[in-house]
Amino acid sequence: MASKPFTVTRRVVQNTVTRYNYYYHAKLKLEKVLTGINNQRQDNYNVFLPFYPFTVEKLNLDVNELDSVVQKASVAVQIHDPRGRWIDDCYLLVGKAYYYKGDWENAANTFQFINTTFAPKKKSDYNAVVGSSQNDLLSISSKEKEKTWYARQFRHTVARNDAFLWQSRTLIEQNKHDEAQSLLNILETDPYFPRRLDGQLAELQAWKFYKQGMYAETIEPLKLALKKGNSGRDQKARMYYILGQLYVHQNKYDSAMSAFRDVIAIKPDATIDFNARVQIAKANTKVNGGSMEESIAALQSMLRKERFIPFRDAIYYNMAALCANEDPDRAIDYLNKALRVESANMLQKTLTFKGMADIYYARKSYRDAQRYYDSTASIMGPDFHDAELVNARKETLGAVAEKVQIIRDEDSLQHIASLSPAMRDSFLVRQVAAIKAAKNPPPGEGGKKGGGTSVQTPPAFAVTNNYNNPSFGPNNEGGDWYFYNQNNKSTGYSEFRRRWGNRALGDNWRRSQQSGALLAGNNNNNLPGGQTEDSAATGAASIANLPADSINTGLLASQLPDTPKTAGFPRPAGRCLF
Repeated sequence: MASKPFTVTRRVVQNTVTRYNYYYHAKLKLEKVLTGINNQRQDNYNVFLPFYPFTVEKLNLDVNELDSVVQKASVAVQIHDPRGRWIDDCYLLVGKAYYYKGDWENAANTFQFINTTFAPKKKSDYNAVVGSSQNDLLSISSKEKEKTWYARQFRHTVARNDAFLWQSRTLIEQNKHDEAQSLLNILETDPYFPRRLDGQLAELQAWKFYKQGMYAETIEPLKLALKKGNSGRDQKARMYYILGQLYVHQNKYDSAMSAFRDVIAIKPDATIDFNARVQIAKANTKVNGGSMEESIAALQSMLRKERFIPFRDAIYYNMAALCANEDPDRAIDYLNKALRVESANMLQKTLTFKGMADIYYARKSYRDAQRYYDSTASIMGPDFHDAELVNARKETLGAVAEKVQIIRDEDSLQHIASLSPAMRDSFLVRQVAAIKAAKNPPPGEGGKKGGGTSVQTPPAFAVTNNYNNPSFGPNNEGGDWYFYNQNNKSTGYSEFRRRWGNRALGDNWRRSQQSGALLAGNNNNNLPGGQTEDSAATGAASIANLPADSINTGLLASQLPDTPKTAGFPRPAGRCLF
């Protein structure tokens, strides 16, 4: 086709068909694939936001649709005159499609092809070296004429200069920061680089620094990108928010508050608008004249506004974050309110659980901290920023909490054993009565029809035994458990004995293990008086399985360390664990 004369008629036909039959539809298809990218990710606004609301490797875009973009744009190149104006734009679409597929090699090769093939050349010299010296400055860009507003809106511009930026973007994605910086430096000083792309150039400079963790260097190019760029409203709001975070990182709270107010002024989506207001409240505690109570009051006022109803859990969480250091109990109260709010935001729930865990961890309440770290780990996503810390503390504190529980349960048992005989006997009498009442509840109360065998810890015992010692039987958990049927239970018990012999019952096996641990000095040694770990666990578990008439004060007293030898045994063993 290039051999045919490129007449005016041919030029008009080729440009029109290429633009509206191929390029236009391929561009629409690419835009359709990219629609909704901003909603694919649930961001954590309490840490540095990602510069873009997506990561190319995790976009999960429709590969078939992107392949269709490549095919449609490639056909336009193959069947139309290569001298047409829209051929370079079709190549640029191909490169973008490869970029969003994460195919860096093909994307880089496509952008490089555009830069070399469509370089400006003299008609008599098609082998000229790409790049020339202009006033001692290296120029690689294609010179564009200054256009009126009408020309900028409706006339074609060469895609080669855009391809330079996309090539830099691809290099940044590949973490080839030195190569990307070299290209960006050349474009920044290029006298022919068009002013219409100055904002995108500054944006790429800011992204490169931001991705490398060079936060102080990110601020100036980011401000320039916001001033000269033409990013959409969502991306501009995100960049203003990041600018505010960078100022907070630099302890420039007045500038940070100004940046967050710029976020609100853009009128972005509700989520980033809400979080910008929260960051203003946090920064207000750091500036002269601001206070924690003033910021908490501002957040409380947001609770009363209808548009912030979807963020009530996040409001309580941030109120807790403001007062966690000065008043941990108040912070825990706010976090409990956040957990009671019905919300589908699992990221916020993860942050709330971790906030509770961190407070208990700082207070050295390791059992409570372990429970909340465990809850955090069960719902956090794979990209949660503190996932490694949460998992490490969950595993470590699990072992610590188990040993702490042993020591506390022993303390509770020894406290009961240290009572005077009259007080201990009186307590055990009340305990036996409470256990029998729980095993034989009045009609219509407690358990399923036909009676239940689980034991509910009575209030009197809960006052003395603060740690809910399971040696006196497990708590009543309720639920539709088929073993509440006595016929099934008897049949199963007989069959079990026939097949496995006379073994200890293992209902509520977790609590049985805990009961055995209470009376165990360590994992290998026997208990004093010839009592083994298995016998201790069997004795504790048997209380839960005995009929009500078989339970008496003597049976409960047998579980207490009532001699000086047994009373003093568990403590040294427990202490040696630490």
